Amino acid sequence: MSVSGLLVLISSQFRTEDFSAGSDMVAVSGYDYYDMEPAIGSFFRIKFPDDWADDDLYDFDWQQLKLENDRFSKFNYDAL
Repeated sequence: MSVSGLLVLISSQFRTEDFSAGSDMVAVSGYDYYDMEPAIGSFFRIKFPDDWADDDLYDFDWQQLKLENDRFSKFNYDAL
């Protein structure tokens, strides 16, 4: 279960970017048997939600965020 949790956490932040040091290549793919996308490193597969409202999505603009003094916001869990 901890691997699944880590996969969800990393995929929510970086989607399918694996930051590999390998060379760039162009590939053509066809029909895929699975209804999921390859996750980071392609060892696992993941299905990203497609029914969330825009207000519920995690998003940030690094170009704006890097200019702020305090880049982290405190979440009030008591308000839930």
